Amino acid sequence: MLGVWTDSDPALEAAFNEWYNREHVNERADNPGFLNSRRYRNVSAGGKPRYMALYDLEDVSVLQAPFYKKAQENPAAGTRKMMKAFLNIIRSEFVIRHQVGRGHGATVIALRREGRGLPDPQFAKWLGSKAMKAILKEPGVTSATYVETKDQTEPEETKESRMRPTKDRIADWALFVEGTEPALVRAAFDRILSKEALAQNGAGNNLRIGTYKFLYGTDPE
Repeated sequence: MLGVWTDSDPALEAAFNEWYNREHVNERADNPGFLNSRRYRNVSAGGKPRYMALYDLEDVSVLQAPFYKKAQENPAAGTRKMMKAFLNIIRSEFVIRHQVGRGHGATVIALRREGRGLPDPQFAKWLGSKAMKAILKEPGVTSATYVETKDQTEPEETKESRMRPTKDRIADWALFVEGTEPALVRAAFDRILSKEALAQNGAGNNLRIGTYKFLYGTDPE
C-alpha cells in the first residue's frame, strides 16, 4: 500500500482537489501494479494533514518500477502546476502486516505515529491476534488494515517531490479502520482501541488519530 497525507495551500485548494480527483488518482491507478486509488478528507479535530490518499498495490516493489519512476521524473503539466499546493506531505510505502474484513468504507479512522520508528512488536501482535478481530465485530465496521514501512529509510527525492514547497516525511506504520457512518466507526474505535489499550499494548506516544470521509476513488482503466 502507498499512503499519502497532505495539506493544501488554501489559495489553491479548489483547483488542487479538481486536479487530484480528475487527473492524479487516475494517473496513479493506471500504472501497472496499482489495484485502486482513493482519497479522503479529514472530518475530525485530530486528523492532520487534512487529506489522505491510499493506493492498494500488488507489491511495494511497484513503486520502484521504471514506468512509475518515469512518471515521477517527468510530471505532466497539471502535476507540475499543482506540486506547489502540497504542504506538510507524508508519503509512506507500506507492506500489509494484518488485515481483516473486505471492501472500503465511506469512513476511515487512521491511526499513525507522528515521527519515525515502528511500535513495540507487541503492538502488531496484539492487533493481529485480538484487537482487529474484535473491532470487525463492532457495528458499522467493515475492515481494518495494519501496515508498516519496509526499507524506506529516507524520503526519496524525485523531480516531482522537489517541486513541493515542504520536504516529504514518512510515517513508519499506520492502522486504518474502515466502515459506514463516522459516529459508528469512531465509537467502535474508542471501545476497542482506547488510549489506555493502545498505551498498554505498545503503540507508543505522539499518536495521531483522524477520522476521514471518502471523497473519490478509482480502479485501473
